[in-house]
Amino acid sequence: MRRLKFSDETETVAAAVVTTPDDQTVETDELEREIAGPSMGGVRSILFNNVSGGVDPVRLTRILNAAASGQPDEYYQLAEEMEEKYPHYQAVLKARKLAVTQLDVTIEAATDDAREQKDADLCREFINRGDLELEAFDILDSFGKGWSATEIIWPEGTARLKAPWMPKLKTQPQTHFEFDQNDGETLRLKGGPNNDTAIPTDLPPYKFIIHRTAGKTGLTVRGGLARSVAWCYLFQNMALKDWVLCARTYGMPIRVGKYDKSATAADRRKLLNAVMNIASDAAAIIPDSMTVEFVEAMAGATPDIYKELCEYADQSVSKLVLGQTATTDATAGGLGGSQGQVHDGVRERFQRADARALAATLKRDLFQALIDINHGPPPSGLYPIVKIGQAEEFTKEDLDIITSLVALGVEIEESVVRDKAGYPDPPKAGKDGQPVKLLKLRAAPVQTPVPESGAQTPAQSSADPEAAQAANTALNRILGHLKTTLKTGDEAIAAAVATNPSNPDLIDRTVEDLRDDWQSVMAPVIAPLEAAFAAATSYDDLKARLLTTIDKMDSAALAELLAEPRYAARLAGEAGVGLASEAGGH
Repeated sequence: MRRLKFSDETETVAAAVVTTPDDQTVETDELEREIAGPSMGGVRSILFNNVSGGVDPVRLTRILNAAASGQPDEYYQLAEEMEEKYPHYQAVLKARKLAVTQLDVTIEAATDDAREQKDADLCREFINRGDLELEAFDILDSFGKGWSATEIIWPEGTARLKAPWMPKLKTQPQTHFEFDQNDGETLRLKGGPNNDTAIPTDLPPYKFIIHRTAGKTGLTVRGGLARSVAWCYLFQNMALKDWVLCARTYGMPIRVGKYDKSATAADRRKLLNAVMNIASDAAAIIPDSMTVEFVEAMAGATPDIYKELCEYADQSVSKLVLGQTATTDATAGGLGGSQGQVHDGVRERFQRADARALAATLKRDLFQALIDINHGPPPSGLYPIVKIGQAEEFTKEDLDIITSLVALGVEIEESVVRDKAGYPDPPKAGKDGQPVKLLKLRAAPVQTPVPESGAQTPAQSSADPEAAQAANTALNRILGHLKTTLKTGDEAIAAAVATNPSNPDLIDRTVEDLRDDWQSVMAPVIAPLEAAFAAATSYDDLKARLLTTIDKMDSAALAELLAEPRYAARLAGEAGVGLASEAGGH
């Protein structure tokens, strides 16, 4: 038995044992075959018992109590039957699932490290198969039953020699598992991998996606929505049956047959048949000695009470599943009014919470396994970031803020900007091995408010780092020529320096002071930015703080320093040196 090995050349090689980061081992035979499926003669049976038929308050109480005591199989079967027989419950449950599965799944590398970028690309390749939306719908079966188990089935045979390994996902019934009797939370597989033992076994690594959706605090088996919906289902089912019976007889008069004391048993049967035939055929014959009276239904009696009870049950289910009723039930005001806006906000909060929970589960149980199997555990221990939901729109305001920060020397990772803007990392080479032509555009200058002194801020003078570098080079050339000319062309200054060699060179000092002052004069400008970054709690909070930070930047010292190069240029002009050509026109 040899361990799974990884290399840059082969990516993945066939092996007998896979070792997890915490030194657990799993045989590849278990990875590539389905181990939680049913069989006719095994512990995990394909037979299904009808639990909901004839359910009453007493039996429902017994089913729920058994589930809380560690025997939830009948409860899981009842939960599935409720989805089939209770249309409203199925509709709102499906709506909540689709609200999450139709969101985009995005993968972000943990850092710009090449290995972690490679791991992120692998996860994106899995998503691009196009099956994750349907697989996620089955994973979200946890809404009703509190949890779901989806088996990861890895490639087998010759498919294992291909890189990377791309598994298939199959959601298994909750009745194929059971919770540990000691802690009530650890899941175990009934029947073992071969479905031939009465003792449940531990779930092997890299084989299952266990997603939990707790509707309440407590044990997982008691957190499913089906536990509360079951009572609504029971009472609505009882009211619906009575409503149907009422609809059959509502509005029809009560038929009363009368017979005298001398009527025989045969006469009474004949009268009963006559009364019944009047209801079905509107025709009957009776002897002269018998009479039939029609008693009209009581005025004002209507079957609305059954309808109101059924609607109350539906609204209660909507609140349980979706947190509101405006998106499912025809209520006054709908989504257009202020009440509708509140309901829509509740729906969005449910959607956001469900999406984050699913993203965490996929990262832990699916994408980490995908990376470990194909690339091996990352040396840094960092896995890609998984996000499910609408990506924030990358606006011109975002671009302006990023450009300003880069111009001021703030370091920002390129991958962060690409991920936020929705652009993938550039490939190293095309399919034909030729270099990929990349667009390179110079960023436009960012216009920021002009201080009261009238001086320009650094972002106005040059928001482009390349332009700033070119201006700095030109300034060095101007100052260099100025220093040389004043030393050699002005005999008075040269004589003064020669007669007092202990004094530093005035021109050298001016140049060096001008160069050294950049750090000190930029401090009042950068300090408010650093404070904003330190106080911000989110990206949106940072954007709001940056809009008010500009007014706090003190650029007076910077404006004064920027005036000195113009003075130096003036001295250069009076010295008769043609510096414009040397400075490249700057």
